Amino acid sequence: MQYRAEIDGLRAIAVLSVIIFHAGLESLSGGFVGVDVFYVISGYLITRILVSDTEKGTFSFSEFYLRRIKRLMPAALVVILVTLASFSLILSPASYYELAKSAVASIFFIANFWFMENAGYFDTSTQIAPLVHMWSLAIEEQFYIIHPFIIVCLTRCFGINKAKLALLTLFATSFVASVALSEFYPDFAFYMLPTRAWELALGALIVFYPLTLTKKTATGVAALSAITLVTSFFIIHHNNIYPGYLALLPTASTFLLIQACHQENIIKRLLSLKALVFVGKISYSAYLWHWPIVVFYRIYINQRAFNVYEVVALTCVTLIVAFLSWKYIEERFRRPQYSVKTVYKNAGFAYVGLLSICVVILSTKGLPERFSDRVAGFTDKREMRKISCTNQLKLIDQIDETFCTVGDDWHSSDLRVVIWGDSHSQHWASILHSVSSGKSIAIAIAPRKCPAYIDNQLVRSYYPKYPRFNEDCKTRNTHTIEWINQSDDIDAVIFASAWSIQTLKLYNEEFPNNKQDIADELKDQAIGAHLTVQGLTATIQKIKKLPILLLSDVPRPNRDLNECRFAEEQSLFRQQCQQNYHYLDYDTVLKWHKITDNALISVADTFSRVSVIVPSQHLCAEGQCKTIINNQLIYRDEHHLRRNLMPATNIKIAEMLALDRYLSSLKH
Repeated sequence: MQYRAEIDGLRAIAVLSVIIFHAGLESLSGGFVGVDVFYVISGYLITRILVSDTEKGTFSFSEFYLRRIKRLMPAALVVILVTLASFSLILSPASYYELAKSAVASIFFIANFWFMENAGYFDTSTQIAPLVHMWSLAIEEQFYIIHPFIIVCLTRCFGINKAKLALLTLFATSFVASVALSEFYPDFAFYMLPTRAWELALGALIVFYPLTLTKKTATGVAALSAITLVTSFFIIHHNNIYPGYLALLPTASTFLLIQACHQENIIKRLLSLKALVFVGKISYSAYLWHWPIVVFYRIYINQRAFNVYEVVALTCVTLIVAFLSWKYIEERFRRPQYSVKTVYKNAGFAYVGLLSICVVILSTKGLPERFSDRVAGFTDKREMRKISCTNQLKLIDQIDETFCTVGDDWHSSDLRVVIWGDSHSQHWASILHSVSSGKSIAIAIAPRKCPAYIDNQLVRSYYPKYPRFNEDCKTRNTHTIEWINQSDDIDAVIFASAWSIQTLKLYNEEFPNNKQDIADELKDQAIGAHLTVQGLTATIQKIKKLPILLLSDVPRPNRDLNECRFAEEQSLFRQQCQQNYHYLDYDTVLKWHKITDNALISVADTFSRVSVIVPSQHLCAEGQCKTIINNQLIYRDEHHLRRNLMPATNIKIAEMLALDRYLSSLKH
């Protein structure tokens, strides 16, 4: 088959867009769509090989998969090994434990399943996940398992036309699924083969349906497609619904570029420039290495934004490492002198070795022996999440789960309180336990998961990871109100939620959801605050005459302060956090909380039985908000409190917020 240099040039454009995007160049907001370009190219090249070998009668499944293994596995396994080794120096035990799990998924080319279940591609946590980029390779490998059977078997058994029909059906079905699911199941649509297969199939269709273009037409099509492709790197944004319709911009442009560049034209000549072709040849290694390099540096400098010099440096380092990887790993293992037996034997040894390393990391929960017990103590996220429940009770008949109670025994206590909300109701558990124990006060954390005001009519929340979130919350909240109203045991209710972030997600028919566009946060906050007032007012009116406390957000760090402290404890000359993590800037906190806090205050002013506690009014003074109390960092992550604080620290926080006085007042 004739070598097409311009396709390597196109690969170079794709990989550079991804690298520069991940290195943090904000203006290249859609650089991640370079992956879509790769899919179209891969679909085209693989199908061209399959059709050519089938027509010549030389196709062999074993030979095909052997070539794929030799092409993809050596560099990928080396990257995983080096990533595990290098990140052992800078990752906390909890983070290293998660890395090992993602490494196992990557080894078996199912990383897309792992990350779909555990993190959205643009989530904050994903930006420091060293192997998240392996999701796209997993999709390609899964496609390579299926695609030869579609092309070769159908062609041999039923003729080429049936293979074409099957490919068209695959393209259409997958594209419709992508469009239909991208808004409501965004993680599935982004990470899964059924909603990505159409991009690879689009490349395959080039082989079966080549366009016959005049030289003039081909030049025009190529130029227009190149402009559209480059434009997509700048106009697509991670807040857009993606892939969906928008993925047509980069994929259709790539489809037309490959078609038009069959003819000699200026775009073909530009894409065939030696520098671009060289980068294209090393693009696989460049893609593999770029993300661990970027993430290592990001963690090393404590996750501050990169400047333009760092973006350039990271890109250059990636290309240098990629060249070495291509020359000494890719090219070496591609050589035909390696027999099938040798390839599979070496692959087996590599798999067993890597899996053994991962098993050790997983069995030890992230090799905490790398650091002192004190360091491991404030980096263990599992310990920070634990709740010591006094009781586990099935309190609400219609909700099939047990609920944690803290403080004293629920059945024998004089005062019984319900704290109701999402994960920000749970993070108060240890504080409430410390301040209630021994005082005949019991507090039930029930129900969790849903803000109390979500009713799927007056107030809805945009939560694409859980498409039935609003319906389920309506059901749970309705049953909770019924339980509170019918129970003689409940003396008060506390509403707690991630109020400030929820305001960015709220909508209803009057204020429809428009999250496919880049969020206007001030506008969204104002709308969300309005809907919060409406929703809370309606919910409170449905509850019998009980005292109600609105517990607002603690000041949000919006960064993991434990990583700052962890960096201080390491001897790697790591750059410390730019900001003093002992305090948060009050003005920054106000930007997040002021609108929401005012909304809760206005609700409390409406009802004589409703009180409000605004933590920022008590934890902040002289332009700073405390993050360390009793010499303990009180945060678990970017916005949750730790649940494993010492009792004295819990009591101190409760006293600062006057939460202890509020609970005591309920007994009188």
